Amino acid sequence: MEKARVLLNKNRVRRSKGLKTADELDERVPSVAGVDRTAFYQKCRNRMQQAVASAKTIRAGRMAEREAIFETLEEYGLIKRTRGGMPYAPKSEIIF
Repeated sequence: MEKARVLLNKNRVRRSKGLKTADELDERVPSVAGVDRTAFYQKCRNRMQQAVASAKTIRAGRMAEREAIFETLEEYGLIKRTRGGMPYAPKSEIIF
């Protein structure tokens, strides 16, 4: 089984992943090593609950919840959001 896994991960090209193998993708994906999953989950849940509590509508609650998740992922260095190649700034933070 291990031999088959190694063979597939090193040689099978995935079209949906930009013609990369699983091993090539693992090199490019941010590592989650060093991230305490329990602390991450708790912080994310707390932010989501706070976001939903202050929302006025169900849709606003869902959007605030989603933003809380993204903020937590960014804080832990698991994602980096951009818009048009520029760092992402939520609409409420844009200053004219």
